Amino acid sequence: MFRPSGLAGMAPLEMERCTMKRGLACVLAAISLLFVLPASAAEDVEENTDLVEEPLSAQPARRICNQPIVTGPCRGAFRRYAFNPAVGRCVRFTYGGCQGNMNNFQSLRACQRLCFRGPFRR
Repeated sequence: MFRPSGLAGMAPLEMERCTMKRGLACVLAAISLLFVLPASAAEDVEENTDLVEEPLSAQPARRICNQPIVTGPCRGAFRRYAFNPAVGRCVRFTYGGCQGNMNNFQSLRACQRLCFRGPFRR
């Protein structure tokens, strides 16, 4: 039996609150929606916060940090940070609350922690 998990049916504001409260665990739950994991695997993603602490390898970090900066079509106004490869640093932008990508960090420090690892250091 397959079922979407975690953030299914949540409004953008609810997703924002979830992300603020649980950080990357919410992002991982949202990713489980994209891949439609079996219910047991989706629950593991939501409950296993150890996954959040593991550092990403250079390749996934490069893919995330090279994604475009996306405001999205929703009308929220959330201050976020994203890596801008053209200038080689994390920059502030306004996120609308929906349909963004993973190059979207709640703090400058979180952006720098992922995107200034080995492959991005100048």
